[in-house]
Formats: sequence, structure tokens, C-alpha cells
Amino acid sequence: MQHLRNDEVRKIGVYGMAGIRKTSVAKVVSNKLLNGVNNFNILVWVTISRKCSVIITEDKDETLRAGMLFKILSKKVVKMEPLPEADAWTLFSEKVGQNLINFVDLLPIARSIIECSAGLLLVIVIVASSMTAENSLPIWRNAFVELN
Repeated sequence: MQHLRNDEVRKIGVYGMAGIRKTSVAKVVSNKLLNGVNNFNILVWVTISRKCSVIITEDKDETLRAGMLFKILSKKVVKMEPLPEADAWTLFSEKVGQNLINFVDLLPIARSIIECSAGLLLVIVIVASSMTAENSLPIWRNAFVELN
């Protein structure tokens, strides 16, 4: 929202790894804009898939064009980063819905799951939600093996 308050900012791009919740953040911002938080005449939403073909030069090499576009955008866009491990743990614990500290045998596996998730919000939420109220060590081990 701070970028939107800057009159010199005309466009904002959001990029990052899959599962980092780029779309979720963009939807929250979009909804705030649509609900009149700021006075914008036009709001445009563009989704660019991985298999997008971009023409920014006459060069036929798509890899070169993609690299050039990435270089240009990475200087002007907002990059979504994975969650730091401490925040990932907090989110995971909240989503699991139980006090993991009471299950000492599960803690190492839960920590391994967090490491394996690489801070990706979507992965953390899905795994944690599937483990809600589960306290069986073999099921937790299986969840880690499947995720890994």
C-alpha cells in the first residue's frame, strides 16, 4: 500500500516463487482499492503464466527475452519472499490448531516439515491444515516423507 501512496508509481508488479501467496496479497490490495481506500480511475489485473511469450526485443531467443524482462522488472517490482523460519513455525503451529509442545515426539518431525516447506505459505497452510488435531507419530512421519 505504501507504493500506492507514492504519486510517482504508475505500475506495480509482484513476482516470486510458486506458493508464496502473490495472488492472495494482490487480491487483498485489489479489494482495498475497489472499496475506495484510494482514488484510482483504473485498476488493471494481469496474470502472466510461466509459459508466457514476451516480445521486448526483435531477438528470437525466448530465454534471452525472458532474462531481459526479469532484469527490468526486478528493479521495479515488489518481490514476495518466503517466510522466515520463525514465522513459518508460528503459522504452522497456529494452523495445526494444537499445542505441539505437548507432543515432544512430534516436534522434530514438525520442524523438518517446516524446513522442507522452504517458507512457502501455501505449503505450510496445506500441510498444517491436514495435520490438524493429529497426534499419531507414524502419520506425521508419513506427512514429512510425502512432502519431502
